[in-house]
Amino acid sequence: MALRVFITGGCKNGKTGRAEELAQAIQRQDSLRLQREVPLYYVATMVSSNSEDDDRISQHQKNRAGLGFTTVEVTHDIHRLGGQLDRDGVILLDSLTALLLNEMLGTGSTVKPEAPNKVLSDLLALADDFQSIVFVSDYIYSDAQLYDELTRSYRRGLALLDRQMAALSDIVVEACFANYINHKGADALESLQLASVFD
Repeated sequence: MALRVFITGGCKNGKTGRAEELAQAIQRQDSLRLQREVPLYYVATMVSSNSEDDDRISQHQKNRAGLGFTTVEVTHDIHRLGGQLDRDGVILLDSLTALLLNEMLGTGSTVKPEAPNKVLSDLLALADDFQSIVFVSDYIYSDAQLYDELTRSYRRGLALLDRQMAALSDIVVEACFANYINHKGADALESLQLASVFD
């Protein structure tokens, strides 16, 4: 049974490690169902802008070494993966947060206000092409600080993506201070033998 998963939570909260566990469990299940080893893809969307980003990327690479992932770096136009990867493969897309930032700011100084709708369209096309996807996003809505219009626009755009991917997904998990809250798909988690991990 193919599955779509949405996992969100605060930054540096262990989401990626849990997402890797989920993707591996789905891959095992899909491989049994299809009676062949299906590929496991880690789709990295972050563009490093400083040494902290470099360290974070390096740590993620070390953490998933030996886990069976093929890393694919895609910073824009995520829908292109449909024509490039095995459609039976399992995708871990990390993250919606970085993908939207890339599309919204681009490579120049011009902000693209249409980026959230464009990314949403790309993600829906990706979901049409691949049945098994784990979407990772960052929960950035819990403070009461006042932001400039660009930041508010970005937050609204990410909220749009998060709502749509959560609605599309069979399993929705929130990471909160190293605790995991299952909001949707308890039976699907049980089928992956991961229910206890996300209690």
